[in-house]
Amino acid sequence: MRSFQYRHIESRLERVATIISNGEARVADAENMKEFTRSAIDRAVAALEKGRKAGKNGRPELFNKEEKETIFGVLKNECESGTSYNAAQMRKLMNTVINDRKKDDFDEEDEEVNISKAYPYQYTKRNPDLKASHPRNVDIQRLSASNQQTLLPFFTLLQNLHDQHHYSNSLIFNIDESSLRLSDSFSSLVFHPSDMPAGFSKTPMNIPNATLVVAAAADGYSLKSVVLWPCWKLPDELRLVLSSQLDVWGENEGWMTETLFLKYAEEVLLPGITQRRETLKKNDERCLLLLYSHSSRAQPDLWKKFADSSIDVVTFLPHTTHIAQPFDRGVFAVLKKQLMPITKLLLLLLLFCDDKR
Repeated sequence: MRSFQYRHIESRLERVATIISNGEARVADAENMKEFTRSAIDRAVAALEKGRKAGKNGRPELFNKEEKETIFGVLKNECESGTSYNAAQMRKLMNTVINDRKKDDFDEEDEEVNISKAYPYQYTKRNPDLKASHPRNVDIQRLSASNQQTLLPFFTLLQNLHDQHHYSNSLIFNIDESSLRLSDSFSSLVFHPSDMPAGFSKTPMNIPNATLVVAAAADGYSLKSVVLWPCWKLPDELRLVLSSQLDVWGENEGWMTETLFLKYAEEVLLPGITQRRETLKKNDERCLLLLYSHSSRAQPDLWKKFADSSIDVVTFLPHTTHIAQPFDRGVFAVLKKQLMPITKLLLLLLLFCDDKR
């Protein structure tokens, strides 16, 4: 099969399909080469007849030139207005473009196309004019709190407490609460023209939310982790699967409240610290506990229990944990990485909850 005059076509499959389309060879001739299957050749030829590229394995590109320009134009307009589309919004845009096609121009197979979750990423990789990135969120409250005048009293207090009690690394605990968005309609990854900076992602309202609560010591020791799940009933099968790694508390709220914090302190935190002391034979040493500043902590009776247990509690100043909580860079980073497969499994729970909030 002569292909010298078609050498400008990079894809060999597309080159073969072009030769066949021009009547210079038969499909049987290409099939005898045993480089491509008959179905791949047929798909490639059909793609060229519709004015599309053959694509991988002879599959035609999903969008033609005009449709690509439409998608690019929408993303460009969004960036110019200061926002960008996330994956869910990209899928919706692409499905809209497909649905707007004239039915007479496409066969039934084309009309049934539905964009998969992975396709926006694949589409971006194949189109150099587009780019996917994680925009850096700017929180004005954090910026305002990130100064020496605000942070100096906090670090001075920590230094004075440490100089007085000489805390052991094994008895310096920190509690971290991470939000889990129970929806694929929100993603921090956004899509935008490669020659323009990413804009802010539009966050949908009323996303179901759960909270992962982890507690660890400075030496890497961790207490049992807890997930606050926004429904009352949980499937027993999944509860058993997760019980060895963490507890799942089905509640009306998916975030920390006064009631839940009291339960966490009495069932996880205080017993865990006591057991740690006994294991290390450091019953007489004081413990340092670092917490978020939150209204759920305003419980005088609980703070008295901490004091009676020789636990000094210090709360981070609002909007300063990105600087004042060093565990995020070490202990918690490793712990959350280990828990990531389990938290993904937790998303399945949402499908089985009978009494969601």
